[in-house]
Amino acid sequence: MLPTPVWLKRDQRIAVQRVSAANVLLEQETLEDWTVRTLSHADKKRRYQAPESTSIYGHKALMRRGGPRDLRVRAAEWVATRWLKKVAPAIEMRVWHCEHSNKIFVLENEVVQANAHVPVDVLDSLACH
Repeated sequence: MLPTPVWLKRDQRIAVQRVSAANVLLEQETLEDWTVRTLSHADKKRRYQAPESTSIYGHKALMRRGGPRDLRVRAAEWVATRWLKKVAPAIEMRVWHCEHSNKIFVLENEVVQANAHVPVDVLDSLACH
């Protein structure tokens, strides 16, 4: 098996955000609209698809999957997946609103398939209330 070329390697990352005063932030808009406005459009390196509804800790949540915004990186990933049979790291964002603690939680991850268990472990370790 060929090693992955340097120009195809991306950093792996996990980011957790906790935003307070959620009732004020979500007073005029839904969680989905807030997510698109503040998180998705502000991210200059990644672009996200339409959100999927899911549940986290019994709260309604959004799951957004995406990929790199840069066309050069997308083209390199296309070549890697089609010709070299390499799998690009999945980019995911989970967002949920906990009314009990009045916070919005965001878990973003970009990890390779071998480390796909890590975001689930981080999610299990978070306590929203």
